[in-house]
Amino acid sequence: MKEILKSRKVLAEVNGFNIMSDTLYEVVGKHDGSAPQAFQDANIAKAPFPENATHVCCPWDDFSKAYNTGFYPRSRCYNGLDKNEIDRLVKQRVDNIMKPFEEMSQMDLSQTNLEFWDDAKDKIFMGKVYNTANTVDLFYLYLAVFSGMLTPQEMDGDPVFMNSMFCFVEKDNMKDFVQQREINKMNISYKFISALKKGGDDRQAVIDLLLYIGIVTRPDFTEDEYYTGSLSNWMNEKKTNVDYLLDIWDRSLEGDFKEVLEFYRIVNVLQRNGRINMTPSGLQYNGQIIGPDVRTSAEFLATKKDFIDIKANVLDEYEEIISMSNIDDKSKTKKVKDIKKKDDVEEGDKVKEE
Repeated sequence: MKEILKSRKVLAEVNGFNIMSDTLYEVVGKHDGSAPQAFQDANIAKAPFPENATHVCCPWDDFSKAYNTGFYPRSRCYNGLDKNEIDRLVKQRVDNIMKPFEEMSQMDLSQTNLEFWDDAKDKIFMGKVYNTANTVDLFYLYLAVFSGMLTPQEMDGDPVFMNSMFCFVEKDNMKDFVQQREINKMNISYKFISALKKGGDDRQAVIDLLLYIGIVTRPDFTEDEYYTGSLSNWMNEKKTNVDYLLDIWDRSLEGDFKEVLEFYRIVNVLQRNGRINMTPSGLQYNGQIIGPDVRTSAEFLATKKDFIDIKANVLDEYEEIISMSNIDDKSKTKKVKDIKKKDDVEEGDKVKEE
């Protein structure tokens, strides 16, 4: 079994979930707060028999007057993505799903073949099993997840799947995702609290990460409760936030990304103090555009060699601001109570991401 698991590969990345090769996925119940109490107690949204099913099909895009299949670069699902990312996802889906299905079925899956897509429907019910080694099963599993009508159980609660009535799990790995996520939440909370209490560079690194993600809006408060309260609120907002946090925590320990986090804080402070301004062309420092937004500007300052002089000046101005501000000697951060009236910031405030 271990050799089989090691040989598996990602067939398609769909709505934040990786569909794996040589895997059995079983449809299970999904919690629905509006369902009858007996259903809620059983953590299901529908009665568990095949006749009580959901029928799914490929989403239709009214704007382009075509089916949004994800098999073509101009599919609506790719709006806003980088061209290289679009090309990668399209190739992955075409090579692993579209072409094998066309070869097996002798059907044309182009967007202009409305006859095929009009009839391409699948029936989802509790207990149904998708085998990704089977070309037809894989195609319809992709369609169900892509349309948002079948939810990976670990992503239950994600708005992408708000219209879904069922979840699915690996048939041979039906663990309690809710319990595992609570364990992950406790682990990540412990890491953050420990780093905050440790102080120094560890404390600053944690605050930089919270600021970068958008969990907090200020990097200069002394009270741990501001950071821990904001972190707790953010983790409870969306179930997949915990998974994202675990991933970005590991990346934050790497050299290049760690420096990006540091410059994100620096740009944030300089912008707050009027040293960096947002213009229609992007963030401007001393008359020069340093990036379209805070994240990109931080990345440029941390990595681009032709930004070396700007980088030095930005660091000098940051140090000047820090030395002039009302600083607590131990932590080099301000107290919430000294600033909350001015900025209307409360401990544990929920903040919007950029």
